[in-house]
Amino acid sequence: MKAQSRFLTLCGQKPSSRQKYAAMCALEKSFDVQVRWEEDPSLGNRTKLYWMDDEVASWVNHPLVTEGDEGVLSLGWSVWQRNQGLSVRLMLPGFSEESHSDSHSTTLPFDPLAATFYGLTCWDEQHNVPELDKHGRPTTEHLPWRGVKGKANLGQFEISMAKQHHWPWIEVMWNAILFEVKVPGKVLSFRPTFDVDVAFKHLGRPAWKSWSLQARDLVFGRWTLVSERSRTLRGKQKDPYDTYSWIRALHSEESIGWFVLAADRKAPNDVGLDPNLEVLPALVEILAAEKDSVGWHPSYAAVEDMRVSRKEKDRFQSWHGGNAQEVRTHFLRGTPGSWWRHAVSLGIKTDASLGWSRDVGFRAGFSQPYPAYDLKTESSLPLLIHPIAVMDIAMRDGMGWSALEAKAHLRDMMHVVSKVGGTWMSCWHNTSVSEQLEWLGWQATYLDMVDTARRLGKCNFDAWKSQK
Repeated sequence: MKAQSRFLTLCGQKPSSRQKYAAMCALEKSFDVQVRWEEDPSLGNRTKLYWMDDEVASWVNHPLVTEGDEGVLSLGWSVWQRNQGLSVRLMLPGFSEESHSDSHSTTLPFDPLAATFYGLTCWDEQHNVPELDKHGRPTTEHLPWRGVKGKANLGQFEISMAKQHHWPWIEVMWNAILFEVKVPGKVLSFRPTFDVDVAFKHLGRPAWKSWSLQARDLVFGRWTLVSERSRTLRGKQKDPYDTYSWIRALHSEESIGWFVLAADRKAPNDVGLDPNLEVLPALVEILAAEKDSVGWHPSYAAVEDMRVSRKEKDRFQSWHGGNAQEVRTHFLRGTPGSWWRHAVSLGIKTDASLGWSRDVGFRAGFSQPYPAYDLKTESSLPLLIHPIAVMDIAMRDGMGWSALEAKAHLRDMMHVVSKVGGTWMSCWHNTSVSEQLEWLGWQATYLDMVDTARRLGKCNFDAWKSQK
């Protein structure tokens, strides 16, 4: 069915840029429909939503999207339930505590466009200055629902209220509201990505550096490491971090998004291989020879220092196969708003950095790619945000999960994302599937995630190539 024959109509006052943005991201993109706006002064400060000719929902407009409210927003429970067990019970901006409506009513006790805008812009991060870790990244401890006990209803799903940030709650909210809108063939979209912080464990270094490391390990009696390095340098075994061919063979059904660090070495955060040697450009060319995209991984300093970022960008773009228009920041640094504007000024088109560094789930409450919004200019930016569902280090170190525990959690999360036809973009590293030391057992977790994604979703060869 053509998109032109499927449309939603929003009636009310003249729409603001914020309302149109929220509707475009959450409705047009997610449901593959056209959104039409009709002005109706008789509705006052209310908006009505129609599917074809039938009223689906109505609500009172929140000042966040109609008056450009820039203050700190209060949050409260918004509870709404319709027939068939479809309901929403979420903590949303600016609504009254425990507000209810009749079970068959189309009247919502919340403004879904305001809730959408609040999530997509990471409003709380840009205005309330949340608690930051030592790397300048927000933690989930600041989230207003983090300490709330009890359950939240997200459509047909019941989850812990404290874990609202684990789920694509914007999409589930709209799926509950639009339960009558039949979306054809909606399944999970799987986008595997890998960050390459340290390309090789032993290879790719000058001879003097390798022998210096060998001498150090001999002094400290690290015999296993000495033997491993010697065998690797003599070509008797594969470098432990050289997992690229294994990853590529595994993903015969998917395109991979690679993000390679091309930073000048600076301890303790940028400790990859020297970008002035031939090993990194050669690796980028090899990875790009497949059906994958090889994007730039801006360094720790590049997020804030324009001089550093331009130097790195130019260097990476000069490498054959390197695409500096697609990025994921090192350590997932960069505040929404300031980083988004910085990225646009660098000519970046796609950013895959929006995720939690020590937690799992969707930082904006949304799983699918969407254009960034600039609160200063009140307009969309030419920058596509790809939200991260889960990162390996966040699972192991932030959540404290074992490899076995992570399997069960990932399956549960992917099940919910698949129900709303969302996008599962995973962020792993070439090192985390190496079966080395602290990553022992995590290769099996990754295999299980891939298998689950394929069972629940669809293969996408063009997930990254299409963004060029």
